[in-house]
Amino acid sequence: MRVLNIPLLVLLLTTSVPFSIYGQELKNHQRGDLAPDFSTLTLSGDEISLSDFRGKYVLLNFWGSWCQPCHTALPDLWEAYEEFSDDDFAIIGIALESSEETAITFIDNYKVKWPNVVQLVDSKQPIIESYNVQGYPYYYLINREGKIAEFGVGGFFTNRLMDILTYYIDQ
Repeated sequence: MRVLNIPLLVLLLTTSVPFSIYGQELKNHQRGDLAPDFSTLTLSGDEISLSDFRGKYVLLNFWGSWCQPCHTALPDLWEAYEEFSDDDFAIIGIALESSEETAITFIDNYKVKWPNVVQLVDSKQPIIESYNVQGYPYYYLINREGKIAEFGVGGFFTNRLMDILTYYIDQ
């Protein structure tokens, strides 16, 4: 009869192990990690790459029009955009939507000025997957060197957004 090694089993079950979607290994990102680069088209048809923003702080805003907390967060994002967009700061929105038209309607209704890209629900979502987004809205603040400075989900992050940006940008 085999004896079950409970401490080993607990260790194996609680260890953070990278996993894979579409054959791409995903991991939990940490502060200081190099942010995964991406290149794609914005909803306005412009090509955008995260690496184009080196030298600036970039807030990646993962959102969806179906997400009520994403609607609620917009005043905080607008405040950050208006306060810091002239100070080497940019926001890039990454929407998870069923269609581009849905995202465009949301952006038009809220008069969003920062660039946005869409990852469609029924297709691969390489940006969302590379950042291992697990909830909405989700945020990554990327520093001037292209490394992850901060990250978080929902109101917990946006309620502190101005303090976070002031801390980093005014250094």
